[in-house]
Amino acid sequence: MAVSPISVLPDELLMEILSRVDSSNHLDLRCVCNLWKSLIRDPQFMKNHILRSITGFSSLSYKIEGHFIAFKSHIVYNPPLVPNVEEDVDVDVDVDVDGADSGEGEGEGEGEGDDDDDDDEDDDEEDEEVLRWKALIKLSNLERKEEQLKKRKNMDKIDEKTMIIRMAKLDIFLVVVRYMKSFMLNYLKSLEDRDILNENLESLRVEMQTMEDRLMCLKIFIKFYLRAISISMFSLVQPLWNFRLGD
Repeated sequence: MAVSPISVLPDELLMEILSRVDSSNHLDLRCVCNLWKSLIRDPQFMKNHILRSITGFSSLSYKIEGHFIAFKSHIVYNPPLVPNVEEDVDVDVDVDVDGADSGEGEGEGEGEGDDDDDDDEDDDEEDEEVLRWKALIKLSNLERKEEQLKKRKNMDKIDEKTMIIRMAKLDIFLVVVRYMKSFMLNYLKSLEDRDILNENLESLRVEMQTMEDRLMCLKIFIKFYLRAISISMFSLVQPLWNFRLGD
């Protein structure tokens, strides 16, 4: 029985092949090499793979934003207030985007009992918009932190801090994508003439789902890498611990 050429390729060539694989599903790497999990531990491979994935996310996000703007142009509504946020807001790497302020605009409409339901809906829309803006601001700060890390020495290999920052950025991308999805679904319920938006809506739905799936997949991919290098570091340190305990 002939031996598959893939099984005899050197690791360096395998890593180069894997770094050029264009797939939205990272598990497809198994089709290239049965030992793909061991190659994930290679920092250079991870660097190439993540940078290419983020570039793909940027391209896809521009398309989603275009469809989203076109979708909103068909909807007449009162735009929510945009919070005044200073540019120099600092955030920790452990990003928490669930704490959005929802207090703005609550004072409007007091004393008008007939409009209570409308006021509640406006508040919900404002909360979602505030959440989106805060997420984008935190994304900008994380990108600034990442640039600062790149300026340091010995950045040929990706360290854990850089990977954690990129995971936080993926979380924020998810917040923005889910905001768009929520906005779209909420207003779709109130539309009378849906035929106007059918084509645009389907394109937006498919691309947002693709974006969300890819983000979740890459996030799991990075978690596996961080867990793998942590186990590797523990296996290197454990013999030293055993030696000291033996003394």
